[in-house]
Amino acid sequence: MIPYLILPPNIVLLLIFVYCGIPWTNYCIWCKSLDVGDITQEVYNAIIAEEKTNRTIEEMIVSNHNKMGTDKKFELQNDVRAKFEFPEIVDQIVNALSQASQNKDTFELIMPEPLQQILQKYKRRQFIECGSMVGLQFYKLEQYWQIIEPTGIVREHYDAYKYFLWNLEVITKISLPDFLKQNNRNPFYGLHNRILGKDESYFLGCFGLQDKQGFNKNNYKLINSTLKMLGSMDEAPKELYSLLDLCSSQYGRAKKDKLFASSTQNKSPGLFDKYEKIKSEAALRLHKENRDYQLKKLHDKSKNNKGK
Repeated sequence: MIPYLILPPNIVLLLIFVYCGIPWTNYCIWCKSLDVGDITQEVYNAIIAEEKTNRTIEEMIVSNHNKMGTDKKFELQNDVRAKFEFPEIVDQIVNALSQASQNKDTFELIMPEPLQQILQKYKRRQFIECGSMVGLQFYKLEQYWQIIEPTGIVREHYDAYKYFLWNLEVITKISLPDFLKQNNRNPFYGLHNRILGKDESYFLGCFGLQDKQGFNKNNYKLINSTLKMLGSMDEAPKELYSLLDLCSSQYGRAKKDKLFASSTQNKSPGLFDKYEKIKSEAALRLHKENRDYQLKKLHDKSKNNKGK
């Protein structure tokens, strides 16, 4: 690889473009169609030049390039194909490039399903790419994503996308900031530039989520403020009791005891004691309201029957 050039995270996919003899202009057409960050012609040509230092690879690139605008399919040499992971997807990409190159002016390229599923869903794509930038592994990333979209992320799609289109393990640490800076006019990478150098909490905040520590901290504040509101009211709205119940349900009994512990210094009731009392009173009040309602219904029904 060429360490002094700004290499894109999709360098693995880009190499397949190069091996198929695809010109830089066609590569840029595809990038623009899906808001994928592109690279300069200088970098593209430098990658081609380095790959052509191998005589057999040079012959393959030239042979494939000469097939553009025809119905002939591109081919990768077996040893070149063997360098890639996901060989079946590599074959599908080569076939897709062959189809798109039949009309090299429009170059309408449709990627294999595992890649296309993420490429076309911009929010999911941003989530995967930015989550990778803060070091989130698949299982944690997928748990967070299910809060946004319960259907989740298919692991095969994720692995293939990371390999071909967002491979941060192949490029140098210098390349990513330079790549994002180079594509700073592309709106898709606005969030990437904000998250660059930040941590998991910042990343989650950008998507309206919180990590466990932040959630517990805010939950504790919410419980305290709710209890204060309840304590200042003679008759509080039922919604406040529901809110308090929802917040406290996130804790197990042991955690509740610790969170709402009674004061050992002044021996006054702690938050948990107050909460349990308020909840019990609310339950009794609700039971009474329901009982009175049922008795009224029975009374009205009995009265109506006597009238008949």
